[in-house]
Amino acid sequence: MYPAPNAKKSQQKLCTTLLAAGFVVVLGLAASKARAIAPIGDDASLFVTGVATIAYNDNIFLSDSHAKSSGVYDLVPGLSYEYGTNNALTKGGLQVYEDFQEFSSYSSINNQLFNAVFSNQYEDATSKINFDASMHQIDQPQRDIQANNYLVNRNVYHIDLTGEQKLDASSSIGAGVIFDDTDYRAVGYSDLKTTAIPVNYYLAVDPKLDFSFGGRVRFNTLEGGNDSTDVYVDIGARGEFTPNLTGEVDVGYNHQEIDMGRGTSGLGADASLTYAYSPKTNIVAGLTDDFGYAADGNTFRNISASLGFNSAIDEQWAIDGTATYGYYTYLAENRQDNFYTVQAGISYIVNLNFKVRLGYTLYDNSSTVSGASFDDDIVSVTGTLKF
Repeated sequence: MYPAPNAKKSQQKLCTTLLAAGFVVVLGLAASKARAIAPIGDDASLFVTGVATIAYNDNIFLSDSHAKSSGVYDLVPGLSYEYGTNNALTKGGLQVYEDFQEFSSYSSINNQLFNAVFSNQYEDATSKINFDASMHQIDQPQRDIQANNYLVNRNVYHIDLTGEQKLDASSSIGAGVIFDDTDYRAVGYSDLKTTAIPVNYYLAVDPKLDFSFGGRVRFNTLEGGNDSTDVYVDIGARGEFTPNLTGEVDVGYNHQEIDMGRGTSGLGADASLTYAYSPKTNIVAGLTDDFGYAADGNTFRNISASLGFNSAIDEQWAIDGTATYGYYTYLAENRQDNFYTVQAGISYIVNLNFKVRLGYTLYDNSSTVSGASFDDDIVSVTGTLKF
């Protein structure tokens, strides 16, 4: 007699977890004497980095039916150059890494993905300037794309330059330019470029709390579709709301004007809060209400909320978890999606340079469009190394 399908899945998950545990232990032994491979002067260092993940994914294509499962193996070697670590006015770094991604059941979709991330921050008594740039090659499905036998390959580019200047002892002004580009490598999807220009005025109402008002203009350029312009006007606050509650909140009015279509308006929001429940435990919450584009070029409004925590059990053990709900309303078609994500994990810090995490992720999308619903469970073990 053959095991039932559910029993087979349980056995596969168990085997994957055991293999992962053995693999990351080997990495831990290699990291026992880890240190920077090349100190560069007194204020910069070059590190070798590595991430190894072994996972079991029971719906690798996010299909509505006939879900296909597989073991997924990611080996991500890289280099990290870091500078400004000794209280310098300027600090930042460059990370370059390659993701070797393999699937035990579908070797035809194995891939090798390049990634690079640069960041630079300057801060003195009166001004702050941040510059970030990144390039990621991604080969994964996403919530609004379901396929039966292939992943969704795309290059994602990001550049932003933001700054803030004090005007006097109690006020400052911030502005920036943020550029994002999603370039799909397969036909049937709409490449998207966005350029956002935010401007905000901040007024101190308390030594640790600022009131803010301002807005953002965002230009969206869609290949083969309707371009649009988003205008968001908001008020908000940032800083320390109570001794234990910190973060930034803004709410306002959002309007999207489509070049060849009817514009739409509504409330907008962006919030990120952290509550220090105890010296070792933080509770984090977020809220977003904004417009966006799906991979097929259709516009939507997304209202999402998240609630999570992270807690250090002791010097070596930590736990974390996050639950997120997103409601997507498509503006050009009769479609609504309810998207749920749950993530949880437990981490073990072997030393300052190596840690291991056992994680679980659930994705669940319920859509009014036939064939667009799915659920996906992922169990993973990840080892992270830096020396």
